[in-house]
Amino acid sequence: MADNFKLFGEEGMLGMDFRKRKVEIYNTDGYVVEILPTKKEVQEVINFLEECKEHME
Repeated sequence: MADNFKLFGEEGMLGMDFRKRKVEIYNTDGYVVEILPTKKEVQEVINFLEECKEHME
């Protein structure tokens, strides 16, 4: 598996791939469900995940 692809969840329920200056998010069937083409959009996802992480601790 390439270094720029990551599966999340115990069963790989979410995949993320960085290619050509954008992040693509895949569902379990391997279809792209979201594309994050800008640094701003990627940062919004990072901020949201950080907020979730704080609530989980």
